[in-house]
Amino acid sequence: MKHLYKYLLTAAVCTVLAPMAYAQTCSSKISKTAPDSRYEIMEGGSEVKDIKTGLIWQRCSLGQIWSNSQCYGNPQSYTWAEALQKAKALGSGYRLPNIKELQSLTEEACTGPAINEAIFSAAINDYWSSTPKTGDNRYAWSVNFEEGAVNSSSIYYKTSKRFNVRAVRSAN
Repeated sequence: MKHLYKYLLTAAVCTVLAPMAYAQTCSSKISKTAPDSRYEIMEGGSEVKDIKTGLIWQRCSLGQIWSNSQCYGNPQSYTWAEALQKAKALGSGYRLPNIKELQSLTEEACTGPAINEAIFSAAINDYWSSTPKTGDNRYAWSVNFEEGAVNSSSIYYKTSKRFNVRAVRSAN
């Protein structure tokens, strides 16, 4: 009975606190780097054009589906090679973004996630870029959208099926 009580108490606390675990926090002292006005919604809402860079992004991560003005499902994790292939397979010129393009999505005024949540589906994980790490081709650069940090982690190889994908294409 003691274990059941401990389990129920833990479950109750987790249920109450879980929604707060990923609540975005933004600083009013830092100017927004990715405000809503920077983006133009396209293609029935599934794409967005970044007016500053001219790039067109999928609003949902790969593995999610855009429907009824939001992303449904869970982002899928891929190896780096799979990420390159899956983004290209979308067609219409979509590809895996390079590290500078991917980093341009970070919202410097916010964390948890460090991305404009009104425009993009919540991104709290690392996302692959197409940029391999110079000097050690076993790794590629990524962006952690929980913090907005750029990484070339020596912990995870390109062969790790760990990171998510947000596809991009150039405007024509």
